[in-house]
Amino acid sequence: MDVSTLKMSDNDFRQFIVIRSQLKHSNIGFTIAGVFAYRLTTFVSPKSDCFRAAVYEHIPQGNRSTDEPSVVIQKNLNVYKQIASKAAENGANIMVFPEDGLIDPAFSRKIVATITEAIPDPRHGVYNPCDKPLDYKSSPITLTLSCLAKDNHMYVGADRIECNITSDPKCPKDGHYMYNTAVAFDPNGAIVAKYHKTHLFFEVEYNTPSEVEFIYFDTPFGRMGLYICFDVLFKNPGTQDVAKYGVQTMIFPTDWFDELPLRSAKQLQEGWSVANRVNLLAANVLEPQIGSVGSGIYAGQNGPIVYTDITTKTAKLLIADIPVDSRNPSASCLKPDHRFNKTISIETLKTDAKYQMAAKMYTKGHILKELTESEGSSVVCDSGFCCHLNYSLNSVDGLTGQSFWWFVGNTSSGHPISQIYPMCEEICGVFRCDDDRCESFPTSTSTVFKWLRLSATFSTNYTYPSLTTNDLALVPKQYWVYENRQQMNGSEVSLDLNNYDKPLLTMGNQSIDDPKIIIQKNLNVYKQIASKAAENPLDYKFSPITLTLSCLAKDNHIYVMADYGDRIECNITSDPKCPRDGHYMYNTAVAFDPNGAIVAKYHKTHLHLEKQYNTPTEAEFIYFDTSFGRIGLQICFDMLYKNPGTEDVAKYGVQTMLYPTYMGGGLSIYSTKQLHEGWSVTNRVNLLVANVLVPQFGVVASGIYSGQNGPIVYTNITSKTATLLIADIPVDSRNPSASCLKPGHRFTKTISIDSIKTDAEYETEGKLDTKYFSLKKLTASESSSVVCDSGFCCHLNYSIKSADGLKDESFWLFAGNSSRHPYPEVYPMCEEICGVFRCDGECESYPTRVTQQTVFTSIRLSATFSTNYTYPSLTTNDLALVPKQYWVYENRQQINGSEVSLDLHNYDKPLLAMHLYGRCFDRDPL
Repeated sequence: MDVSTLKMSDNDFRQFIVIRSQLKHSNIGFTIAGVFAYRLTTFVSPKSDCFRAAVYEHIPQGNRSTDEPSVVIQKNLNVYKQIASKAAENGANIMVFPEDGLIDPAFSRKIVATITEAIPDPRHGVYNPCDKPLDYKSSPITLTLSCLAKDNHMYVGADRIECNITSDPKCPKDGHYMYNTAVAFDPNGAIVAKYHKTHLFFEVEYNTPSEVEFIYFDTPFGRMGLYICFDVLFKNPGTQDVAKYGVQTMIFPTDWFDELPLRSAKQLQEGWSVANRVNLLAANVLEPQIGSVGSGIYAGQNGPIVYTDITTKTAKLLIADIPVDSRNPSASCLKPDHRFNKTISIETLKTDAKYQMAAKMYTKGHILKELTESEGSSVVCDSGFCCHLNYSLNSVDGLTGQSFWWFVGNTSSGHPISQIYPMCEEICGVFRCDDDRCESFPTSTSTVFKWLRLSATFSTNYTYPSLTTNDLALVPKQYWVYENRQQMNGSEVSLDLNNYDKPLLTMGNQSIDDPKIIIQKNLNVYKQIASKAAENPLDYKFSPITLTLSCLAKDNHIYVMADYGDRIECNITSDPKCPRDGHYMYNTAVAFDPNGAIVAKYHKTHLHLEKQYNTPTEAEFIYFDTSFGRIGLQICFDMLYKNPGTEDVAKYGVQTMLYPTYMGGGLSIYSTKQLHEGWSVTNRVNLLVANVLVPQFGVVASGIYSGQNGPIVYTNITSKTATLLIADIPVDSRNPSASCLKPGHRFTKTISIDSIKTDAEYETEGKLDTKYFSLKKLTASESSSVVCDSGFCCHLNYSIKSADGLKDESFWLFAGNSSRHPYPEVYPMCEEICGVFRCDGECESYPTRVTQQTVFTSIRLSATFSTNYTYPSLTTNDLALVPKQYWVYENRQQINGSEVSLDLHNYDKPLLAMHLYGRCFDRDPL
């Protein structure tokens, strides 16, 4: 991973420039293009909550057929100087020029090599070409643009890195790597950042970096990130720049051509900015004849501030004030009387070309349904992906002469949607077509909707909304609402249009993700019918456990899963990782079908002080199909990690997770049932938990959980006998109409095995160590409070039934953020915790009862987590779980985290603990 963090003094009034180079999508060749510059003027102070941005939509100058490349570059640089001057006159702090703006791309690698230059890497030193011109006489573009940055606030560049074809097996034959590169210069002309484009688009003359580069730098008006054109359709680097590295404004030079009806430049730009909740400064070229048009300044969920449209005939400079943090609704520049935007037409740069879309969406193999009524409500599915539509037209004649279609597309069916670069996509949309097969798409309409709602459950968390009217203009943000309720296994997404009295051309939600590669370890869930041990007992005389369990399953005609050791022989001579005793040993969960056949085998991924066992080289995603749904396997400590369990659900569609465990909980948030219920609720799947009973070590509690329906049956810490739990649960826990969930049809049974008893008393195995984190004692019968730890804040609102409720009880509000102090000490993890619980003393110990019957009339916890993986829990006396009907958990997940709340109401029994537990897997200490 390549990360550049570049900081500026808040008091240093500077100017920056970033320029990027890229291939034009419709040709194979090279272009140096894309400039981004920034400067600090009197408009922005070091503590201002807004800044002024400018983007330029350029008509490329010069004739590629008759002019030398250097002449073309100089003609366009001359224009850039004029534009930079206009932006500065209007107080712009930052400026973005498009890709392919300096030279039209249509060159071979040989010619590209004569234009690209070796650009120094600012992470390895300080480089200022303009201050040392003799050192850069062989890099005239870098030198010229460094001085342009210093004198006029401008720059451009591409990168060439020499390599040795003898020592480097990947070195190209011509002896150098060449990258499509974005480079940033400061106002003194020094290079401060450079980014190599990750996702090339028919750019065969360029090389792809060996790893994704996450490049950003800090300015007085926030953290800036860099990515280039086609990168926008992928998770890395852009989305991760925001989610992991806190980028607040993305710089996006592009030469984008439109793919109708849902992937025009502005639709993607706005959708990306809204979904990621960050500013986006997008500069495109203006070549309408090939669909290249559409630049804009966007402010996250505030929508577009200013943008160009397909009717434009002149180059345009867009200038607008935007918030440093687009998530700050009180930013001064968002107030109606403080808004500023300006569009300057460059009348000397014109085009007579008419707009033509460059590509169209591929609908063949997917689902299309024509709208024929003035109102309707329906659902259409494509390969399991379902799109719900509700609408009402403004007029009963609204569809007269207009052909509107409802489209549902899911590339998991094997049919692509994008014909150029097939991707994993899910699309739920409505748009106008010109024909009865939706093979051409107009750019105007007269149909007005009173209201329209689209909703779908996506298998990914990355979804982008868009709504357009005539000429592909964006529907103003105040008329529509986008909601993305993200879960572990996808997102419940809705898009609503209301009170918009102009025609609607397109409306859609689309997800774009990297192709899913489903890897099933161990021969695709071990469908080894030949290994029916029960039918061949002599073959298993040296495997008595396997033989016994196989016969147990067959004799009782039931699926059986048990956990024991698996031994696999290895050769210490040929296998360098083979243990000295000649075999690997794994903590293993094995499943048998009702005929005694082994149908699944899973090796535990995350060992907990299990030195006798080996860890598999890769996480195993193991599942098997039954007549009652898809079943997955994970073991004990695995629950606290993303793989395999969470991914089994999200990627592979597991509906019920089998979970053998030997878990001893730590109070106040790590008791076994709290973790079990929270995991099941958040992942929205059934969880079958079998624990051992060793109460003296805190090892207790098994249960049957049904996702958001809560626990069906479980044991508790007062149990003294082995216990068999039996219950009916839905095949799909997300089906609220399942017969076994109806009050008159529920079945649960608890059978105590009285011949197997223990006299041991429950003792906690561990406890939450609060010494590094933040605590605040509750002292009033009702209050509203907040406590923060290292930037993570926990909000509490509560009311206690009795004014004496806290008289002899010590309750505390807790905020924990282990990004600074990894916890627990044995296995450090990245955790964020927001909770309230009873403690003894100054929270040195945690009781399991509330002796004074402290009852809360209402209580609400809320926090903004930096992760999407959060688990709720509420307990009463003896660590019993608060019934699900008394509490509501909401997780409004965004690309860069989750806004989470947990509410308790109308519960007339004591509350012992209430928590939101977040796991930021990707930031776990190594």
